[in-house]
Amino acid sequence: MRISDKARNIPSLDGMRAISILLVIAGHSTQHFGRWIKIPGPTYILFAHTGVSVFFVISGFLITSLLLKELDEAGTISLKRFYLRRAFRIFPPFYLYLGIIFVLTVAGIFQVPLRAFFFAATYTSNYYFGGGGAFVGLQHLWSLCVEEQFYLLWPAVLLLLGKRRATYCAIFLIFISPLSRVLTYFVLAPQHRAMVDRMFHSSIDTIMFGCLIALLWQSNLFERTRWIWASEWCFASAVFFLFCLDPLLDLRFQGRYGLTVGMTLEGVSICLVTLYVVTRPGTFPGRLLNTSALRHIGVISYSLYLWQSILISEDLGYFPFNLAAILVCAELSYWGVERPSLRVRDRLRERVAATRG
Repeated sequence: MRISDKARNIPSLDGMRAISILLVIAGHSTQHFGRWIKIPGPTYILFAHTGVSVFFVISGFLITSLLLKELDEAGTISLKRFYLRRAFRIFPPFYLYLGIIFVLTVAGIFQVPLRAFFFAATYTSNYYFGGGGAFVGLQHLWSLCVEEQFYLLWPAVLLLLGKRRATYCAIFLIFISPLSRVLTYFVLAPQHRAMVDRMFHSSIDTIMFGCLIALLWQSNLFERTRWIWASEWCFASAVFFLFCLDPLLDLRFQGRYGLTVGMTLEGVSICLVTLYVVTRPGTFPGRLLNTSALRHIGVISYSLYLWQSILISEDLGYFPFNLAAILVCAELSYWGVERPSLRVRDRLRERVAATRG
């Protein structure tokens, strides 16, 4: 399968985004869903973590695929065009959301230190060690910070190193990240251990798994062995691990498992699921992920992720009507902010192309 220049044309990716955001919402609704489904509370939180990990793997896979396509066709990567595309895609809904939280804070509805907005606005919240840290409306932005830091560094790394050495770099980062987490936990930031899996340097391996799939996608070795990695057995094993075995191991061993091998095994499992549903969209899981409903949820997943934090708050109540409110806010954000921003980006691109022509 060739990687298209549009994410919409890669089978099952939107559906996987939908599953990931649904896992996040379920994980953040521990007390609500816990009344109906009696499983340990930490398991719900782990579902949210798994949802974010799915986002990370997909992001690494998609961004690297598009960059490699540009590198193959043009012989280079335009960092300027890349950052402009990302800016129009990410910044408008993000800063609108951040502005609304700021207004609500100034109005006294939320209690958030002003310095926390600085870290959020500069995409460095994952390194904010201020008191408390889990502020209403901002606590979930750490994952967007990790992704933005990835966007800032990876295109230049790929351009400078080339495909082969970038592959070695991704493998190195995957293997070194567990050590990085352990060192951060015990040596570098022992007073901020709750933040270890949110820092860029200690969570980059999850994104690198997606990058590695894209880098290896058309290699001869990968072509010969893809039937193994994309088999029903690997897919079923990965799903069983993510939703059955992984929660049990996390409950039993907690950080001793998660920070060492847990996040790595999760990344491997998500890669196997991604390979299966992308290369075999005609299977039942593939058809399910490519249904119009799940694809649409995946399309608006960015806005859903932004708004779910404040609307899923247990203090607000109104469950399950707050779930409908999340959907409404996400639709408004997507159609009123994301789509117009992308149209502006496309018009600017057309004008630049016309001027050069």
